[in-house]
Amino acid sequence: MRIINMKRFFISMTLLSLIASMSMNLIFSTMISHGDDINTYISHSVSKGETVWDIAEIYNDGNDIRDLVYEIAIENNLNNFTIRPGQILTIPTN
Repeated sequence: MRIINMKRFFISMTLLSLIASMSMNLIFSTMISHGDDINTYISHSVSKGETVWDIAEIYNDGNDIRDLVYEIAIENNLNNFTIRPGQILTIPTN
């Protein structure tokens, strides 16, 4: 292959490199941002007398327990934190 117009060749290669690097940047930034959103969950069957606070104490990993209580309530659509024995709760863990 013979290059006829050197200026056009360099412009084309520069644009091609720019497009490739932008595409790779987009791909990697998307992968990284989605990695932070991944949560794992545990199912918990509510026993008689348990409260959301009690359950949060079981699964708390050293963070502020109020945050986990709130996350459990949001994840399970608990409007007033009322739970009943036998109910299966989804507990977010990360």
